[in-house]
Formats: sequence, C-alpha cells, structure tokens
Amino acid sequence: MSKYTEEFRLMLVELAESGHPTAALSKEYNVDRSSINKWRQAYKGSKTTLISSTISPEQLQIQELTKQVKELQLERDILKKAVRIFSKNE
Repeated sequence: MSKYTEEFRLMLVELAESGHPTAALSKEYNVDRSSINKWRQAYKGSKTTLISSTISPEQLQIQELTKQVKELQLERDILKKAVRIFSKNE
C-alpha cells in the first residue's frame, strides 16, 4: 500500500505543474523529488484524472493550514521540553 494518498499526490502534481519548483515542494512536504517527478509523468497522460478529481482551492488551503498547525505544535512541544531541561539545570 502506498504511503501517500492519491489526493496528496495529485495536489503535489498540480503545484508542480503550476510552476512550483519540485525541489521546494520536496523539502516542504518531505517527499523525494524523484517521487514527485514520477507522479507528474504518471498524470501527464491522464488529464481526465486531474480534471475529475481536482482539489478545490479551499481544500488546498485546509491541507496547507493543517500542515502548518502540525509544524507549530511540534515546535511548541520542542520548546516546552527545552524549557523543562534548562529549568532543571539551574
């Protein structure tokens, strides 16, 4: 079974097709560049798939905001642990 959902792959393909560099997408979404390029090739021949399952701008925004929330929660948790560590050492 695939690690990434069809919707996620489609979102990255559409972002790449709209001009976002695959290197930046790879770093931002933690996906190998080769995977993004492979998905682009796979979808290139099947434009009907792209049209029929296009993600709305609102869905893209929700996904992006969800990603940002998770990153911020992780940063917050790291900072909390750092404060505990440094407060014990004093």
